[in-house]
Amino acid sequence: MPGQILVIDPVAANRIVLRSRVTASCHSAVQADGPGEALARAAENRPDLILLGPGLAGEDACDMARRLAAAPASRGIPVLILTRSFSPDTVRDALLAGAEDALDPGAQEGFLQARIRCLLRHRGALDEFAARSLTEQQLGLGEDRAAFHRPATIALVTQQAVKGRAWRAALTPLLPHRLDWHAPQAVLTGSAEDGPGPELYVVEDSPEAPDDSLRFLAELRSRGATRTAAAILVGGPGPGGSESVARRMAMALDIGASDVMRHGFAVEELALRCTLQLARKRDGDRLRNRVQDGLREAMRDPLTGLYNRRYAMPHLDRIAARAVQTGRRFALMMVDLDRFKLVNDTYGHATGDQVLVETAARLAENVREQDLLARIGGEEFLIAMPETDLDNVRRAAARLRRVMADRPVAAGPERLAVTVSIGIAMADIPAFRAPGALQAPGLAMRALMEQADRALYRAKAQGRNTVKIGRSAA
Repeated sequence: MPGQILVIDPVAANRIVLRSRVTASCHSAVQADGPGEALARAAENRPDLILLGPGLAGEDACDMARRLAAAPASRGIPVLILTRSFSPDTVRDALLAGAEDALDPGAQEGFLQARIRCLLRHRGALDEFAARSLTEQQLGLGEDRAAFHRPATIALVTQQAVKGRAWRAALTPLLPHRLDWHAPQAVLTGSAEDGPGPELYVVEDSPEAPDDSLRFLAELRSRGATRTAAAILVGGPGPGGSESVARRMAMALDIGASDVMRHGFAVEELALRCTLQLARKRDGDRLRNRVQDGLREAMRDPLTGLYNRRYAMPHLDRIAARAVQTGRRFALMMVDLDRFKLVNDTYGHATGDQVLVETAARLAENVREQDLLARIGGEEFLIAMPETDLDNVRRAAARLRRVMADRPVAAGPERLAVTVSIGIAMADIPAFRAPGALQAPGLAMRALMEQADRALYRAKAQGRNTVKIGRSAA
């Protein structure tokens, strides 16, 4: 989904140019001309990314980045600095100030947009982690987590061992982590039985074989053992000049690089980027562990392993609150097994339980990581899809209907044809913004669930194994 970007620059012409660059990729832009207005806009809009324009001098931009990192309204929002006084020292100062990067304002458009996409992807993951953490706290299950002290393992991936050893010698005094050199082929042929792999890969972008590093990154992201590791691509001068390097770095970010260094190996800058990416890796691991392990048994349906109603209802309120902040719609689906009572009556409850378990598994395999999937009744499931639109919801519902109808469910010796009916409701954001709605979000949410229920009833009444959309969304 498009993001919302806060553009800060004291020069009106710069703001107009940056706004056009942002909106060219269908993101929305909010503008501010100075610190006071910027903090107010951040509190009001809670943007996904903050872009500091070239009208801010280098020291002013870094000071602004520090203020944004410290302010409650903007803490955690990634910051990109565009500066005309670009140099390795400028990048280092920007990273120390809490910014994600400092770029020349004339940076190739493709690279800037790829940098924004990469940061927005990470931002979305963090938002979901924060929402789940808040839900846990609201339910009284939040626990303080111990600080991360275990040294990480960083793989330095270069074609030549001599370069990898030189990088290790330069980085060792700056990082409290284990640094190992690996040849690219050795990484890709390694066995998962060798134990946990590196948390971070620092990859050389060789000018002699510029496409090899892109292929290496693609392989990292395609393999289960390395898919969640962080990766930094270290570029440098090569064939085609700086524009060619920028295009390759943009491709690397879209393929899955966590970060890139366009101007070659700079030890202080690389150490700072390694520290940032390892912290992000830990955040991502916490999210994945939470999704995989669940909050606690009390929040899970014991039969299917899905979230239950007790967890789902307060989490729906978090989704609604986020939608009010961003103005981006969310959707609810009610999914109900067709003629499930007949399955229980004919084959017994043990077979019915097997059908429920298989249904839950198929649904879970076909929703997004950020979606909420819960069993809220005997054979009824709830799916909440944040930050989406009606076309995407329609496609998702059609896919879910097909994954049930196209393949029989194996339940003991039986192979049963099982179908589902689905009702959809799209959230009306103004309803959640109405006076008193945030103080009592359950009222608007109950109305939305009733709308989805009515759509589900129509799907049942009109033949089952079908999808219907709530009247106000049609």
